Amino acid sequence: MGTDQSIMLNNILDHLYCGVTMVERKGNIIFFNEWILHTFKLTYDEMLKAPNNNINTAVNSGLADLSISRRVFETGKAAYGCQKIRNHDGVEVFIFSLHTPIFDGYGNVLYSLGIVDEFSHLQSLYFMSVNAINEYSSSGYLQSNPELRETPIFRSKEMTELIANLIEIVDSDAPILLQGESGTGKEVIASFIHKSSHRREAPMIRVNCSAIPASLFESELFGYEKGSFTGAQTGGKEGLVEAANGGTLFLDEINSIPLELQGKLLRVIEEKKIKRLGSIKEKAVDFRIISATNENLSEMVKKNTFRMDLFFRLNVFPVTIPPLRDRKDDVEPLANYFLGKFNQKYRHSKTLSQSAIDELIAYDWPGNVRELKNIIERLTIISDNLTHTIQNVPALLFQKASLFHKEVETPILNQSYMIESLSLEENLEYYERRILSEALVKFQSPVCAASALGISQPTISRKIAKYNLGRYTSTK
Repeated sequence: MGTDQSIMLNNILDHLYCGVTMVERKGNIIFFNEWILHTFKLTYDEMLKAPNNNINTAVNSGLADLSISRRVFETGKAAYGCQKIRNHDGVEVFIFSLHTPIFDGYGNVLYSLGIVDEFSHLQSLYFMSVNAINEYSSSGYLQSNPELRETPIFRSKEMTELIANLIEIVDSDAPILLQGESGTGKEVIASFIHKSSHRREAPMIRVNCSAIPASLFESELFGYEKGSFTGAQTGGKEGLVEAANGGTLFLDEINSIPLELQGKLLRVIEEKKIKRLGSIKEKAVDFRIISATNENLSEMVKKNTFRMDLFFRLNVFPVTIPPLRDRKDDVEPLANYFLGKFNQKYRHSKTLSQSAIDELIAYDWPGNVRELKNIIERLTIISDNLTHTIQNVPALLFQKASLFHKEVETPILNQSYMIESLSLEENLEYYERRILSEALVKFQSPVCAASALGISQPTISRKIAKYNLGRYTSTK
């Protein structure tokens, strides 16, 4: 191969979105591309020094947990597996490696050629492809949510340990209680548990307990027979617990279940039998229960708003999901994953610069993963369509999100927002006009303002016409 061809090949390999290594029999890494340096935060000269330059030395020093290439030299066959390697900053990076043998003229393994990628990147690619070919729907309290079909995207030590612990118990039928702040991803974890268990072929039924009116809770959860009450369906109705037969019942916001029905739920969980409203017959049901809450159930028990016996029955395996601010290593893979989804949705091909990623990592994320997802969507929409790389995150996006999480005084305690000369409708219109005007002045675009305010483009167009805001006039 000529010099020009060698330079071209090296350039090609350096621009791949995965790592490439070549290892010789003694474990020396005789070739590596730019991805390796970037991922493990090494300079070219640092990579040439021990223990980085030899996989066997790296394993012996604790820098890596195992060597895939060693299997290749021992067996003469391709080998693959998961590795844990500590980068230059001391952070553990989890990768998947595929090594292929390269033979000399006598059939001996001369080199091991390795292709390497991070777990988070592989997960993102997989779920982007899955989401592209599947359609999802939701109806009533029974939801088939696309979020429930995702596997957790993570890189942090905290989430790695959490997932490792979950894998140990996924095939047991013991109840699991997921705890954590709103937006931390409890639904995604519940889905991961279900899909990893022996019940994966059966349905996972999600019940948002806070969305069901107290008067309908019993009939929705346990079902009813025909004629049980006025307005009941002619043929009766299967309850959500019954629908989970053979699979998993996920009770989200379990703290919202009315106190008077908690005893009945406890009996169903313990006996695995239900009795529809208006029926005298019991029916056996087989399900695994996963519940979730962002409230402290122990405190609710002390206040007599949650039954102690139900709490202990649900809390067999408690799992606390840390907030995003306590696992900042997950921000980058999550941001790239969401960006991939919204690139697909809005037909863009944008990427995040390192400076934009640094801004996302520095933010405190009071709204956790849900807030990150919303900000990435807004960022995808408002960034210039001609821009391929998003260089920074407008501070306004963070400020807007923070408004919903800061504790503020009740307005009436520090000033009055009511204009006494105006009716309620006129007061509402006054403030709606003001909010719209300020958003239009800041964003200078109806599309961007609509996205920031969470309304559709046709809606903001109607309101611009209604309030005569065509020139984006500020009310200040």
